[in-house]
Amino acid sequence: MIEKFIDCIWPLPSRAPPAAVLPGTPPAAVLPEAPPTAVLPEAPPTAVLPEAPPVAVLPRGLPQEAVDAIIGYLIRDKRSLQVCTLVCHSLRCAAAQHLHETLFIHSNPNSRYEWPKPLRRASNLSYLPYLTRVVIDGFDHGFSAGQFSRLDHQDFSRLENVRVLSISNLDLASFFPDLGTHFGQFFRNLRSLSLAGAKGSSRQFSFFIRSFPQLEDLELEYCVDNPQSTPENSPVPAFPTNPPLGGRCSISVCGEAIVAAVACLPSGLHFRHMQIMGRGTNHLLSACLETVETLELSGANVCGKQPLRKAL
Repeated sequence: MIEKFIDCIWPLPSRAPPAAVLPGTPPAAVLPEAPPTAVLPEAPPTAVLPEAPPVAVLPRGLPQEAVDAIIGYLIRDKRSLQVCTLVCHSLRCAAAQHLHETLFIHSNPNSRYEWPKPLRRASNLSYLPYLTRVVIDGFDHGFSAGQFSRLDHQDFSRLENVRVLSISNLDLASFFPDLGTHFGQFFRNLRSLSLAGAKGSSRQFSFFIRSFPQLEDLELEYCVDNPQSTPENSPVPAFPTNPPLGGRCSISVCGEAIVAAVACLPSGLHFRHMQIMGRGTNHLLSACLETVETLELSGANVCGKQPLRKAL
């Protein structure tokens, strides 16, 4: 009685009346129970391999003492030096300094040295840093700044280790006032300068020569003085004090104004060996009288190569 009274007041969901079953309805199908999930066997423990012994790290190149000994023994055998460039990086760098130390540039269109083929070839082979000598010859109409393309200027500026520079028919006026953009890479290491058939004013020659603070040897041949290429009132940039030129001097048939400009260089002249042909002898002798050891005069004063006191 009490349970029926409670169900009337607060019916519970679990005590809801069963659903009416219509007559003729088949009984609901009873699904079979799912089979139990198969339990996989545990994997065997992974075998721990023993640690490999440390690999010996070989040096990336040969010792410098061995490289110097090999190159010193093969220095006159060009074919063997070419083989050394294929062995390792150390031998390649050392052998390249002797195989590609000189760059020849010519203006002949039928030559393999035609400008700028040698420069481009050395750039493609990455030999520009190894070059120590550059020879530019054969430009009958003058070697000027107008012959440099953008790529030529980029490759030419990478010649930073050149110690000997020889140029024929250089047009100095075409490189001013931006001289450093074309020859700035030579300012630090150049030791010997040779100009043949160069054209420019005496002030341009003086400025060009004193741009190389490490210069020792100077050679001028058939250089033409052109005062009109530089106005007299044009400013000349100031350079730091350079050491005096103290190597070898060779001047042949140059304008007297050019010789006088060389003799009056602010750095001074301490040449030990001099070879002079043509005018301007007095200017150079008075500047190097205390340091010159060997003097060779040609032209009006023929003395041959003998000590200074006998030559004078």
